[in-house]
Amino acid sequence: MSAQLKTTPNTLSWIGNNTDDLNHKQVISQLKTDPELFWQYWLRLEKKVFNYCLYSLTKNFHDAEDLSHDTMLKAYQKLPEAKSDIKLQAWLFQLARNHYFDQLRKNQTYFKYQTVLLAEEQDNEAEIFNEVVNKSTSCFIEKTIKNMPEKYRIVALDYFFNDKCYKQISQEQAQTESQIRKLIFRTRKHITPLIVDYLVN
Repeated sequence: MSAQLKTTPNTLSWIGNNTDDLNHKQVISQLKTDPELFWQYWLRLEKKVFNYCLYSLTKNFHDAEDLSHDTMLKAYQKLPEAKSDIKLQAWLFQLARNHYFDQLRKNQTYFKYQTVLLAEEQDNEAEIFNEVVNKSTSCFIEKTIKNMPEKYRIVALDYFFNDKCYKQISQEQAQTESQIRKLIFRTRKHITPLIVDYLVN
């Protein structure tokens, strides 16, 4: 991929030191025309997204890391579908929240957290993260994963591309859910900088 990161005066004017500019409603519209700027915005909002995942959703450090990284990848994929009049931070929080409860349903623990769901969810968008918007990026991620050692490759492909949850993978691979989580976490740590480098270079 040869797309270059655009840094014209007009685009850089949105990336100031004031946090308020991140919540301006025109940010989403700008990212749709120049999606590579997403990674600069993400670096500034990553801590807030992680804290939201940790304190408002998972209440678990490692789960919050998983959820935050998933939100990052899915947000980039779903940029073309985002409503242009929504604030970027609110949209990222919405993606994180929807993905979190989607995972709870897959793990058959949804009803245990029903009270939290009713308090937190404002929009009922059950079907999310099922379309790969950026085919080129997805192909690169898949190719990168296939070049990893087998113990990572099989688990990562099932999780990222076959839409299997931790519990299902652990049963199929005869490993604990904790072991599967660690493999997915290490896979993310490996591929995230490669994805960023691929997209900006």
